Amino acid sequence: MQRPEEETSFDSMTTMSSATPSNQRLTLALGLGLSPWLLVSLGLYGFHSAVAAFALYHALCLAGGFALRSAAPISVRQRFPLSGKYLALFVLLTGFLVNAAALLLYPRIGSIFFDPALLRSALIEYGLPPTSYTYLFPYFALVNPTAEEFFWRGSLYPLLRRRFGASPRALILTNLFFASWHYLPARVLLPPLPALLSVCIVFLAGVFLTWIYENTHRLGWPIVVHALAADIPLLVLLWLMRG
Repeated sequence: MQRPEEETSFDSMTTMSSATPSNQRLTLALGLGLSPWLLVSLGLYGFHSAVAAFALYHALCLAGGFALRSAAPISVRQRFPLSGKYLALFVLLTGFLVNAAALLLYPRIGSIFFDPALLRSALIEYGLPPTSYTYLFPYFALVNPTAEEFFWRGSLYPLLRRRFGASPRALILTNLFFASWHYLPARVLLPPLPALLSVCIVFLAGVFLTWIYENTHRLGWPIVVHALAADIPLLVLLWLMRG
């Protein structure tokens, strides 16, 4: 009989009956991981619209997430060392610190990385003037983190995790896909070097979000962290630069 302390681990669960995805399913996953490059490029450079780019990307996240999720659920015991209330406190503290850093650092070093006037001009050119922030803010605080986490952490990562097991390849590959396409909108708004830096930051954020998901098996936690510590600080910066 299995002792309580020998609960089934994530790695053993990934090798249970027919859990490893087929080559066709893996090919689909990799194709979907690369698809944001095509769809966001179409929105930004074909339609010349950030709204179109968001719509195409989030449609991919939802459709791709459902396509992959049925074959890649995770069944794993919760391993996060903190209880629910302390985890909630950790999430809130993380969000508070990142937003505070955005508010404090922007006036001091913001001009090193971008020109607010040029950034505002680019946003207006792609259909996001300051008057659009009334709907942009709630959309990005709610829809974007939910759609992205559903696809990247909740669907693509579990499938790759089953394929590669305990190897870090699933973690690295998922977040390379997740981060790399962000260069497209970043390059529209920022000079080349800050745009590359932003991709590196997104990659590290994705690794952190994946770690939270794997250790809690609750997609709600990375969604909340994504909203509080990634999207809302970005919206705060846009608000500060609105002119």
